[in-house]
Amino acid sequence: METDSNPQLVKFEPDHMFAFESREHEPEDVLREGLKRMAYFPNISFSAAIDGRIVGCGGLVVYEKGCGYPWVMISDELARYPVWLHRTVGRYYKRCIEIFRVKYLYSEAAICSPRNTRWLQSFGFRAGTEEFSVNGRDYRRYECEVG
Repeated sequence: METDSNPQLVKFEPDHMFAFESREHEPEDVLREGLKRMAYFPNISFSAAIDGRIVGCGGLVVYEKGCGYPWVMISDELARYPVWLHRTVGRYYKRCIEIFRVKYLYSEAAICSPRNTRWLQSFGFRAGTEEFSVNGRDYRRYECEVG
C-alpha cells in the first residue's frame, strides 16, 4: 500500500507487537515471552504508525544496572523509510541511555541476516563471541559500550 504519510511515533501498547508482520517473522510465543520478561525490568518502548496503522515498535530494556538491551521490530512498510527510522531510533536510544544511565548495550542478530548485522553495526555494535540458537535459528550476540 502506497502512502504519502510519514511514520509517526505513538505510545507503545503490548498488542502492537502483534499488529503487523515483522520482517523477521518472530513466532508469537517468542513475542509473548519477551513481553513477560519486559514486565519485570525497567524499560521504555515506542511504536511507529503510518496513517494510524502500527508498522513497527522497539525499545530498551534494562536487565541489570548499567546494561541495556535495545530491541526493534519493523514491517516491510516501515523499512521503506530508512533515514527516518535510523534517525528516530538513534535519538530514542540516546535518550533511553541517558534516562537509565546505561554504560553497555547488547543485542543479537540472526547469523543468516546480514541486514540486521549491518543495522547493529551502524549504531556502533561489534560482534561478540557468543552464539546461540532459538527456535532453530542461530544468533550472534553484539555489544556496544556507550559510557
